[in-house]
Amino acid sequence: MNKRLTYTNIFLLVMLGLYLFANLYVSVVIMVYPDMPQQVVWMNTATYLIGFGLPCVVYAFILKNSFRQPLRETFSFRKLPFSTVLLSILLGLLIQPVNSLIAQLASLVFQDITSLSVTSMTGMPLLYLIFAMAVLPAVFEEILCRGVLFDGHKDAPVWYQLVIPGVFFGLLHMNFQQISYALPMGIFLGYVLYITGSIYSTMIIHFVMNGSQVTIAWLYENLGWFDGSTLFDKIFLTCMGSSDLLWVNACAAGVAAALIVLILLALRKIHCHRQKPPRILRPGWHKGAYIMYIILGLFFLLALLMEAAIPLLQPYM
Repeated sequence: MNKRLTYTNIFLLVMLGLYLFANLYVSVVIMVYPDMPQQVVWMNTATYLIGFGLPCVVYAFILKNSFRQPLRETFSFRKLPFSTVLLSILLGLLIQPVNSLIAQLASLVFQDITSLSVTSMTGMPLLYLIFAMAVLPAVFEEILCRGVLFDGHKDAPVWYQLVIPGVFFGLLHMNFQQISYALPMGIFLGYVLYITGSIYSTMIIHFVMNGSQVTIAWLYENLGWFDGSTLFDKIFLTCMGSSDLLWVNACAAGVAAALIVLILLALRKIHCHRQKPPRILRPGWHKGAYIMYIILGLFFLLALLMEAAIPLLQPYM
């Protein structure tokens, strides 16, 4: 049996329980104290610390004792050249039109609760909002999905390393409208990690993506920026997915996708030292994977329940 994969999947099953408990606790607090927006920040912090941070640290120390693997290796904490940092920032901006197009298409079928949630929090200071919606996800979701989960699948084929953590990342969001773009985003981030070998690159992309979205929402609600009154506003909102013109969004996403491919090629050239010859897979690398399939099935059922419960939750968003 592949002990690494089995340990990882058992850990994720335990983490799922902690994460759901923390989410339930935060949801109750929000419903009981709906007029305390800053309270959401601290509750969100508690959710990530209890559901993600603490289990990941415990897992890393278990690996250190059982497999003699340093924490730096488990979480892919490796320095990045300045060129990769800049390219990662660009990727975080360019991925916006692509995600927005997917989200716009998905909203034709599924209910959009993400925009409602962000809008309901724009009454708090911008730094609070960035911390809750950009910093926390960029750190803790990446440590889990591109750190622990990616490391646990290191003995699997490359396609499996990218797809399974990507599907997990998508279903982790537990509403289908958000899953529609989070799932391919998870695979994309996994590929960036595979190229660069550093989780810092995916943290930067994740932070820029979330941070730019919440900043625009805050400026729109509080200062009236990007309200579509000028040509610049219309162009900018189109690129960020706030236009009703589907074909314009599709054009913006097409241009962005072409630039993303060029940047990925540049990253492969910068990190050419990571291009290794094909390795021979260990026999039994897939044993223990059934636990992950159970987890993904549970997340899918939770997403179905969330979709059915959205009409009941909307008064609290």
